[in-house]
Amino acid sequence: MTEQAFDTAPPGLTDAAAAIAGELTGSRVLKSERVLAGMMTFKCRVMTAGGHDVMVRFYPPGRTSLVHQEPDLLRLCSDLGMPVPRPIGDSRTGPPAPLAYVAYPRIAGVTLAQRLPHLDERQRRLLAEDLARHLAGLQQLGFSGAGELISATEALDEEWGVFVDRCMHQGLDAVREHSLLSPQLIGALESVVLPGAPEPAVVTGRLVWGDINFENVLVADNATVAALIDFEGCLSGDPLATLGYCQAVHGPSPFFRLLLDASPGAEPGRQRAGIAWYAVLRAMRLARYAHLALPTGRPRDPLIRILPGLEEAVSILQAARP
Repeated sequence: MTEQAFDTAPPGLTDAAAAIAGELTGSRVLKSERVLAGMMTFKCRVMTAGGHDVMVRFYPPGRTSLVHQEPDLLRLCSDLGMPVPRPIGDSRTGPPAPLAYVAYPRIAGVTLAQRLPHLDERQRRLLAEDLARHLAGLQQLGFSGAGELISATEALDEEWGVFVDRCMHQGLDAVREHSLLSPQLIGALESVVLPGAPEPAVVTGRLVWGDINFENVLVADNATVAALIDFEGCLSGDPLATLGYCQAVHGPSPFFRLLLDASPGAEPGRQRAGIAWYAVLRAMRLARYAHLALPTGRPRDPLIRILPGLEEAVSILQAARP
C-alpha cells in the first residue's frame, strides 16, 4: 500500500501552509504542496513569488507540545553555527492553523541515505568525518535535568541514569507483553538490560539527537553535510547516546563504522559498549509504542526491521559482561 493510503492529515494543510508562509515572508505564494517524507509529522513545501522556499511541518494531535521545544532548540543550534534549519515562525506566535507547526527556509540537499550508494570510499570517509564533527558540535548545548525535554533548556528528570533505567525496564516489559521480538532475542535482552549499564555515564546534560537517521542528514553536491533536520525527539543526557541511537538504526551499515571511527570519544572498548547500551535504549523506548500506529496514522514496521542494529548491540553488551 502507498504512504498516501495511511495518511491521516486533516484537510486543508496545503492551504494553511500557504497562508503561513505567505504571511511570514510577506510574499505571494506560487505553490504549496504536501511532502510525503518522514513519518512523525505532516510536511508542506511552499514557494513564493519573492523566491522563498519554505517548509512547514505540522505536529499531529498528541505531539503538539513539541512546538514548545523544537523551534527554540533549532534556533539555539543555529546560533552555535550548526547546519540546521532556522525557524522563521511557529504556531505560538505565527498565523493560526489547524495544527501546531514550525516553519523554516528549506535547505537544499539530498538525504545521506540517497547519496551513499553513489559515493566512493574516499568521499564516504570524508563525509563521515564531517558528520562526526557536526555531531560533536551538538554537544555544546547543555540542559538542566535529564531525559525528555520540556523546553529548549530543561528536561523532565533529575538524573540521566534513573531515566535510562526506567525506560529500559518499561521497554522490556512491553517487548514481553506484545512479543515484539523472538524468544531468543528477548532472552538476550534480559541478560544485558537487567544487570544495568555497563559503565556509568561520564558526561550528562548534553544534547542527544534522538532523530539521528540517514534520512535526516542532507548532503550537499560536494558530498559534505548540508543540514541536520528533525529535532523532535531530542534528549538531555550522555552525548554517546546519539551514536547509540544511530547504531540502532544503521548499525549494519559500513558508513556507521566510518562514523564511529571518526567520532571523538567513541574509541574501541568501554565507549563502544556504552554506545551499544544506548542502541538498546533506543529500542526499549520505541518498544512501548511498537504495537501502535504512528502519530500520523501509518502502521509501524516490526521493531527489528526499524532497528536492525539491535541484535549486534546486544551481542556487544553480552561480550562486554564479566
